[in-house]
Amino acid sequence: MAYLPPGKFAINDTINVSGTDFWFEGSGYGTMLAANTEHWTNLDAPMIKVGCVNGVTIGNMQAEPSGTNESVVKTIQMSKCDTSLGLRAGARKNGAAGRAPLAGPQLLILDGFFGSDSVDKQPGVLLEGLELGDTVHALHLDGGLRISNSSDATVLANFHCGQVLQIDDAVSGRRGQVVQLVRVSSAAFPVINIENSLSAVILDHYHEGTGTFMQLRGPAPKGKHPGSVSVSNPKLNVGGSSGAPLVVLHDFDGALAHTSTGAGYS
Repeated sequence: MAYLPPGKFAINDTINVSGTDFWFEGSGYGTMLAANTEHWTNLDAPMIKVGCVNGVTIGNMQAEPSGTNESVVKTIQMSKCDTSLGLRAGARKNGAAGRAPLAGPQLLILDGFFGSDSVDKQPGVLLEGLELGDTVHALHLDGGLRISNSSDATVLANFHCGQVLQIDDAVSGRRGQVVQLVRVSSAAFPVINIENSLSAVILDHYHEGTGTFMQLRGPAPKGKHPGSVSVSNPKLNVGGSSGAPLVVLHDFDGALAHTSTGAGYS
């Protein structure tokens, strides 16, 4: 375990996380990673970069960029395992060389991670280019979540609150993506944005605001399977003076199903 006690930890560069079966844990909300973005040399670099992990947990901490460039720095970015960096998590060592062919999917667990809380900032967590079998299980995630070009991966979020969910994919050879979200809340609009006819399962969504709840747009690539979005028992606040539509559909090649819809009026 890599443990951080309560306190504010200023960082000037990315923390790289890789390996198998370990914890990078803080002491709860009192542990803060604070990126000094005024000295951040690469604005495309996240605060925490995750790759080649298997059974790694990051949690019980908050991460917040600060300074003049805070709106362009991501808190966590996870990508496919880069073979040029060495072992893929879970691969066995091979004799004296200590290296082996990369094998096995990635598994990342986020348990009590608090990311950016402003709608104009980068998503708290960016999952980009994940491959078949790669899994991210967010037991408790606070902050924006963007899943990009990862349609073969699986993302399970038991409790996701605070910001928007963005799903997009420019890769043509996808097999389909399932995102399972439980107890999601946000005051940003649209709360859920799904592009290019990807698939998602939304369970028990609590929508605090009075703007657009969900936007589905973009056709499926030619010859590819259309999307399927299922929304079960959302609690929607449809009152207010914004005049925004609750659901926006634009060139969406797929199906939208909902059951047991509950609505609350402001």
